[in-house]
Amino acid sequence: MASQKIKVLERNQAVMAAGLKAAILAVTTIGGFKMWAAHFAQYESSISILRELGALPSADIFPGTGSVQ
Repeated sequence: MASQKIKVLERNQAVMAAGLKAAILAVTTIGGFKMWAAHFAQYESSISILRELGALPSADIFPGTGSVQ
């Protein structure tokens, strides 16, 4: 029972991470990545977690648009 719940949570986390990455890519296509990065700059611990989850696109995808520090 617990292992099934863990599998569901892992699947849900993967889907949410993929959705966030897609949203950031969409925002970037309209030039909003710098705004997104500026807003979340104050949440460095959250940014670190998002990186660990693979929920952020790599900076090399967006040359010249800034990066999340």
